[in-house]
Amino acid sequence: MNRPRLALAALSVALLLVLAVSVGSAGALGAPLSPLADCQKHQGTLTHTYSAAQLERALRSMSPSVREYTTCNGTLQDQLDKVLGTAGTPVGNLTTGSGSGGGSGTVILVIVLVLVVLGGAGTAAVAWRRNRGDGSAA
Repeated sequence: MNRPRLALAALSVALLLVLAVSVGSAGALGAPLSPLADCQKHQGTLTHTYSAAQLERALRSMSPSVREYTTCNGTLQDQLDKVLGTAGTPVGNLTTGSGSGGGSGTVILVIVLVLVVLGGAGTAAVAWRRNRGDGSAA
């Protein structure tokens, strides 16, 4: 393998490692838990303050098993009632809705996947362009 190919391969691997580390650390470095994750992690109690939109999204995205076998449904609903100032008043059925439930983590993941695919396609194009003339693998 000649030097330019080796340099290109090393650069591609380094770029992929940097992207993987940055995505992995973005979630671990102080990103707040979702209300549902907070409730599950702390056995039915919330340790942070959440907006009404965050609480509603957590209630909509809750799986049936979590809804049935944990106290998180009631905890999140009670907190939502407090935030809205409607404690004791039915708010409606928050289990239905057309919200996507995706957060910023989803957007980051999609961007990283697109960059990885583009990086791989670029590397493949350069390798194909260099090898198409002689047909031999060096």
